[in-house]
Amino acid sequence: MQAVCQTILIISKGRLVACDTAQNLERLFAGTSSVELTVEAPAGRAQELLSGLAGVSALRTQPLGEDRCGVTLETDEPDTDGLCRECFRIFSREGLPILRMDTSRASLEDIFVELTGERKEAEAE
Repeated sequence: MQAVCQTILIISKGRLVACDTAQNLERLFAGTSSVELTVEAPAGRAQELLSGLAGVSALRTQPLGEDRCGVTLETDEPDTDGLCRECFRIFSREGLPILRMDTSRASLEDIFVELTGERKEAEAE
């Protein structure tokens, strides 16, 4: 959609709730970005190693077996490159492999739902 239009209008219940470029809407309303990892480390060890990272607003781990876990780091920073580099350094220094690393940001659909409450209304019906 961003390649086709320059300005996005979001209308909810007949009212204009947002009018801006896609980039500005993403920056203003997207909230958090996240980095998701799968590492060869127990969940407690991963939590311990990552607990002091700057800029992380939430850290969750999920055991995926005895010596493997999933990690989700949330940040308010739109650019997650620095956080990815720091995760790599931490686990590399400890000799613990990162098996998967993904990043994500809120999409325009997420922004629409945040501004209009559409998903909550649909789930209530």
